[in-house]
Amino acid sequence: ADIRTSFYVPLFSVQLLIENALKHNVLTAERPLSIGIGSRNGALTVSNNVQPLSERPEAGGGTGLLNLRERYAALSGDPVVIEASGGQFAVSIKLLSHGHRDH
Repeated sequence: ADIRTSFYVPLFSVQLLIENALKHNVLTAERPLSIGIGSRNGALTVSNNVQPLSERPEAGGGTGLLNLRERYAALSGDPVVIEASGGQFAVSIKLLSHGHRDH
């Protein structure tokens, strides 16, 4: 099957993940932020190198990802997978198929 025409993710999800990377990381000519978008094992993953704006975590941080988890669970019943290791941050969401719901 052609993955470009057979599967999709809600547009709000990719936009939120890119905005999240931009909001929480330093982005300068000397310290470029690298954002990757790819698919593997039936999921779309948005990843970035971690370059925190400050050493102190933001109060109330994580609201965007919590909203994504809730909205995605309501749409598909599937979890949003968040991984942070080795200086990388990645969020994976299940690719949804056209024509029928998996849940």
